[in-house]
Amino acid sequence: MLPSVVLLNPPGRLPYLRDGYCSLVGRRAYRFHPMDLLIQSGLLRDRARVTVVEAIGADLDPAGALAQVLAARPQLVLSLVGSASIDEDRVFLNDVRKAVPDAVLLGSGDVTQFEADGLDQVPALHGALLDFTATDLLAAIDGAGDHVRWRGVPLRPRPAHGGTFAYGLPRYEAFPEHNYCLPYHPGQLGSPLTSFGCPFPCRFCNTGQVSWKTRDVADLLAELDALGRRGVRHAYIRDATFGVDRDHRAQVLAGLRGLAHPLTWNTFTRLDLFDPAELPDLYRAGCRVLQLGLETPDPDTLRALHKPLSTDHVRTFVRAAKAAGIATCGHFLIGLPGETDPERQARDTVRYALSLGCDWANFNVAAPRPGAPFRHEGGFLSDTAAATLRGQAMRRFYTHPWVVARQVRKLGRPGQARHIAKQALALLAESASTTPADRPRP
Repeated sequence: MLPSVVLLNPPGRLPYLRDGYCSLVGRRAYRFHPMDLLIQSGLLRDRARVTVVEAIGADLDPAGALAQVLAARPQLVLSLVGSASIDEDRVFLNDVRKAVPDAVLLGSGDVTQFEADGLDQVPALHGALLDFTATDLLAAIDGAGDHVRWRGVPLRPRPAHGGTFAYGLPRYEAFPEHNYCLPYHPGQLGSPLTSFGCPFPCRFCNTGQVSWKTRDVADLLAELDALGRRGVRHAYIRDATFGVDRDHRAQVLAGLRGLAHPLTWNTFTRLDLFDPAELPDLYRAGCRVLQLGLETPDPDTLRALHKPLSTDHVRTFVRAAKAAGIATCGHFLIGLPGETDPERQARDTVRYALSLGCDWANFNVAAPRPGAPFRHEGGFLSDTAAATLRGQAMRRFYTHPWVVARQVRKLGRPGQARHIAKQALALLAESASTTPADRPRP
């Protein structure tokens, strides 16, 4: 008989996002597949009896989520954990440990990935999976696994480059797909990965601390073909930084252009990886939205963050994207340590976002996230101050007449009116929220 495995995204008071070694209070306008679990569902296909308990996506309360875990009678539980939800995760996973005492319980998340005492923060865990693309998860049932850190074992150094990976066809049908959404596109989403990690040293981000590697292109195209045959017409390519390796990127784009069931897609990337002249090729491959880490207009701050951008380059790129038919979502950092007047500097950043003509913007308050190089600098805003600052920035951007007019122009497109109205209400509710701010970007 195949072993029983539960892939668990624990319940929470708030819509936490914990996957991909990020941890934050999620936005109402953003809900998507938890990548750690989705990828493992592909790797475990035909090798285990997999039960997905996606409590955040399915709006399960603790009792409902625990009942599903117990019913699976698992030998192994892989659970997301996150610094934003650590107190709730600790309590719920302790209940899981009591309910299924013979199961091996592993965590995947920023706390267990980057913190030396990460396992001590969640006593119910036996260990942590340090690479959610690892193929040997089942070895943990017998106390083995090259990618598992067991309690009492120190964190190991990671190689800068991890080669190539593949994970087959994820079990999309096991996830609450119809509850996932993005502001960029109405309807069902795919969540493929074309690379893992990031090779860049941005000081506010932890993703550069994991081994960067690229996905086997044939494996990727098999997943995209399967999504198309299921009727999915849009994908959120979940790379931390899409298109780092030019040769690999060319193969991916060629594959996207040749799909029998074409997909449109959005992804996160760095604009300095692309010549603006390449953007029409991205459009022909299905790209409709680029999410760009633009951070701040201040050149001294950009240098300190190890993010070499110039405002002239940014403006040229955004204009070229618009001309190619690609919308842009700018991601900006506010409330950075050392700012003398965070409110004024946040207003300057909003004005910069508006002047660029970005279709969407996210204003993320700098946070001492686990694994980020500037984590121990000090001077970060309190959660309350961060929530207030971010709410003000969101309102200034999304209520500006230019932004409203751009969204109104989309209302005539099929399926857009209801979607835009729903997302507008979500964004306004979010900007008025007093819950801890959405700190790092997804």
